[in-house]
Amino acid sequence: MSAPKDSFTPFVSGTDALENHVLACLQARQSDEALLLAEHLSSPIARNFLEGWALFQLGNLPEAARCFLRLPDLSGRPHPLALIQNTLCEEVEERGFLTLLTHMESFSSPSPALYGLRAMARLILGEAVLGETELRQALKVFPGHPALHNALATLLADRGEFAEAATLLTGLTQKLPDHWTTHGNLGTLLTQIGQAEKALEPFRRAIALAPHEARLRLNHSLALLKAERFAQGWLEHEWRLKLPGHTTLPSETLLPTLDSTSPAEMQQRLHGRTVLITQEEGLGDTLMYLRYLVPLAATGARLHVWCSAELASLVSNLECVDTVQVGGETPEHDYHCPFISLPRVFSALPKLEQRCPPSPYLSVSPLRRQRMLERLAPYLQSDTLRVGLVWAGGHHRHDRTARVLDRHRSMSLHQFAPLTALGKQIQLFSLQKGPAAAQLEDFPGPIINLMEACEDLEDTAALIEQLDLVVSVDTSVLHLAGALGRKAILLDRYTNCWRWGQGTTESPWYPSLKILRQPRHGAWAPVIAQLGEILAAKATRRSD
Repeated sequence: MSAPKDSFTPFVSGTDALENHVLACLQARQSDEALLLAEHLSSPIARNFLEGWALFQLGNLPEAARCFLRLPDLSGRPHPLALIQNTLCEEVEERGFLTLLTHMESFSSPSPALYGLRAMARLILGEAVLGETELRQALKVFPGHPALHNALATLLADRGEFAEAATLLTGLTQKLPDHWTTHGNLGTLLTQIGQAEKALEPFRRAIALAPHEARLRLNHSLALLKAERFAQGWLEHEWRLKLPGHTTLPSETLLPTLDSTSPAEMQQRLHGRTVLITQEEGLGDTLMYLRYLVPLAATGARLHVWCSAELASLVSNLECVDTVQVGGETPEHDYHCPFISLPRVFSALPKLEQRCPPSPYLSVSPLRRQRMLERLAPYLQSDTLRVGLVWAGGHHRHDRTARVLDRHRSMSLHQFAPLTALGKQIQLFSLQKGPAAAQLEDFPGPIINLMEACEDLEDTAALIEQLDLVVSVDTSVLHLAGALGRKAILLDRYTNCWRWGQGTTESPWYPSLKILRQPRHGAWAPVIAQLGEILAAKATRRSD
């Protein structure tokens, strides 16, 4: 996904056709063409920025560093390398970026900005300990620099040193009460560790200082949602639309919040109108919010769902949907609404079943069900507990923040090895897709893998229907099982997503779901031990 042109302001104007073309080449990794064209740019700032970026992509790191060092100091703006760092997709690019920083440091005097960028690269690479060491050395040179203290707190939190991180940020807010970033980071940290109510105060202070910062407002919305202040949280969550990667459709036709005071007027407004529902982020979010299509259709609206190919056949099974579209141009519509905005649309309605429609709400077609039964026939055993496993999230190539979170929510398949002690009492079925599926080769016990035959989510849903239980970390497969009303167990990380709540084993979103939580940061062994006890009990009941 390419970032919009204004994400690179002031280094790219956004209005110069040649600059935009060079930028498009770089985003497409067409580095040679970008370098040739950049020579003809009239703006020295754009030329040095885009030439430096092209040289970085081509591996000429010393010359890239010289280009970036020729850029003027634009105080109050993002560092040019921070903009490029946000586009990195692979580990090899992160390593190259660290080398680029080394060249920058060798050609110029020490810079707190470069130290901060190095720390964030270490975070992405899972090298928080080394990053912390480097940052503490930098703080000897720049002892009062707030960005370095904030970066240190981020690395400490990544390692599970939450108390030290919170103490650091709290002290910094007292020394620099007008530094909104620190207040926001403290709020985010408190939200992550389950202190969402306490997080609202630092967010309030940050927003008073920087009310139009979209990322800050989005993080605030997550604190509100985790504190179960849903109506306010959904409204605040709309700030995400001002960030790259979200809908570009006009705000004037965004579906409004439905008013509970006048249901007749609400239906009159939407009856016969076409509402375009768009897919915005991950599959898990979309699967969770598909539940709102039935009550939306009940208003008399015609639903046109624009989604990915993975979802299309599953969505087509919903009788309330008039049209399902994959790819193509924006269709005609009266209103539009991203899936993630649907809870906000219904947030003012009085009944719980309107604000959170119950599951199950998805189904598998008879044809897909029969086809899966035929594939499964050689493996099915009547006296054995059939358990589907997902141990890792997907690889978010274009989302560096998601890659950091994935490191904490995912497990290795080898951590499930204690389940092999259950022997023939259970049958394990892999529901894992993506690079993590390669771990199947080294697992010490038998796992049936039919995922290569699952071409889309409806195939996966058909497989889930034939299992007794799905066990998963926080992934889209877990949402799929819940939306089908199938029994599932979530293995939840300590710094969990707002939707799974705190201090309970149940979920209001999916009644068929049971939650097993890490007792402390990174502690999966107690979770697996608890899972083993549950599976043993279920297997015993199955065989009796």
